[in-house]
Formats: sequence, C-alpha cells, structure tokens
Amino acid sequence: MKIEALHEFHNEGFSEEWSNKFTPTPERIRLFKTILKNISTKKQNSISILELGIGPGFLAEYLLNKLNNVTYEGLDFSLAMLKIAAKRTAKFKDLISFTKADLINENWTDKLKENPTIVVST
Repeated sequence: MKIEALHEFHNEGFSEEWSNKFTPTPERIRLFKTILKNISTKKQNSISILELGIGPGFLAEYLLNKLNNVTYEGLDFSLAMLKIAAKRTAKFKDLISFTKADLINENWTDKLKENPTIVVST
C-alpha cells in the first residue's frame, strides 16, 4: 500500500525546519493535558507508555515532565523525527526509547521494546 505524503519527514533538513516552526498551540496543550489527566487516573505503580507517531517529541517531553514511575517508547516511521525527539527529550534518556517502524506494516508491533500499558497519539 502506498500513501501519498505532503511532508518529507524522511528528509532530515525538512524535518528539522518543520519542527523548528511548529510550536504546540493552546489547543494542542489542552489535548496534552487531557491525555495526562487520563493517564493520571490509572492507579498503577509503573506505567509503560507507547506513543504512535512521536514526531518531534512535544507530547513525550510534556508527559515525562509531569509523570513519575513511567517508561516511554516513541515510535515513528521517520528516523529524522526520532532524532529530533531524542534531542528534545535528552534529559529523560533513561526513561525513553525510540523505535523506527511504519504503522502501515502489519508487523510493526514486532519491533516494540515493551508491552505498553498505555498507548497515546496526537
């Protein structure tokens, strides 16, 4: 299956330029808060979060700043975006891992490092 993309997220220069222009809007921050609120209601000692399409890592950075006892796996098809997300979340390097996989491939779950307790995506 081929899906046409309007963005060149495999291109490092394009991805870097795009993520530098992108700032989470108030609406996006409200979404982040809603996701955090829903995660916070889970009464578990530790949580393993999987983010589908981590992109430049804004949601990961937000959640990792707010949550304790959590591990995080960011999945994306773009190595360029994974590099940007890793840079953005560098202070959480012991809590976060990154996985390159394409959700169009039906075997993408085989690449996961953990079995997540929570899956998020924006």
